[in-house]
Amino acid sequence: MVNIQTVVGRNNDLGDLPLVGLSIQKMFIPSIANTIGTDMSTYRIIERNQFAYGPVTSRNGEKITIALFNDFDKALISLAYVPFEVKDINELDPEYLMMWFRRHEFDRYSRFKATAVQRKYLIGKKCATHFYQFLTLTNKEKL
Repeated sequence: MVNIQTVVGRNNDLGDLPLVGLSIQKMFIPSIANTIGTDMSTYRIIERNQFAYGPVTSRNGEKITIALFNDFDKALISLAYVPFEVKDINELDPEYLMMWFRRHEFDRYSRFKATAVQRKYLIGKKCATHFYQFLTLTNKEKL
């Protein structure tokens, strides 16, 4: 059973939340985007202990842009990123999962599994299944 699910939270109430992005160092960083005149209701909300990844992998060298969010209770991220979470943290600890995402083997396996088009993508439910497959391939213990 896949213990990961995508999250669909939008900034519909126009909350005053920090805007963050992701780096290829697998961490969240303050955004430097010019948001003047931008419709912030379309931005996604990410919450503590949730992850986000960048599905476009073509400009990242050999790394997958993915990170665990723990900086604030909530923040905004661009629609360019896909947020997801662990369904049951009693079965799979988010920090443990992030430890695996930091491994070179994860980046290599993810690049291999990415759709082979001009720009490589990891997409939605397929991506969650891929992350779980990676964990089961590299970890013999029950997740």
